Amino acid sequence: MIRARLALLLAPLLVAAAAPEISADQLLADAQALVARGEQAADSPEAATLRDQLIEAGRAARVRINADLASGKRANVCLPPPGTTQLSLGDVVDGLSGLTAEQRAQPLSEGMAIYLARRFACAPK
Repeated sequence: MIRARLALLLAPLLVAAAAPEISADQLLADAQALVARGEQAADSPEAATLRDQLIEAGRAARVRINADLASGKRANVCLPPPGTTQLSLGDVVDGLSGLTAEQRAQPLSEGMAIYLARRFACAPK
């Protein structure tokens, strides 16, 4: 009985965890919809969800970039240490908007990885 209750309680969490990641295009559309609602939308639950999605995508992108660097790929990326640089929502939206249509159609974390690689490209030596 306890296991059945626990399964029922965890089911929504498992479904949410299994939800596919949104694309950069979808995030941009959601951000545009919030902007259209005006300043009051900044404190809305939708804005909080948008921020959470960006934070999670940024973390996933950092993990991917670091793994690529460790394997010898993307050697031109010089990410700042975590917590030392803040990106504004406008910066990220502008960066994602500058991706190709094909790149924007990919999962948000991939779009973030491309944006971060451009934003934090290492200086030529």
